[in-house]
Amino acid sequence: MTSTTLVATIIAAAIAFMVLMKAFYHRGSSRTDSVSNNLMQLRIFIQVIVLGLILLALWLSGGGRPD
Repeated sequence: MTSTTLVATIIAAAIAFMVLMKAFYHRGSSRTDSVSNNLMQLRIFIQVIVLGLILLALWLSGGGRPD
């Protein structure tokens, strides 16, 4: 994996984790369910981006195939 895609993947995964924790906090508190639902939808979107970055990194690095 190139260093740029590695850093981008780690940052995007950390953002997805933070959104997940915020959604759990909102679900546990007395706030509305729509906020928690919107955060979960945002988490899914971010996870798609993370998966795309991982696939891009594998494609750019040759996918781990031997030379």
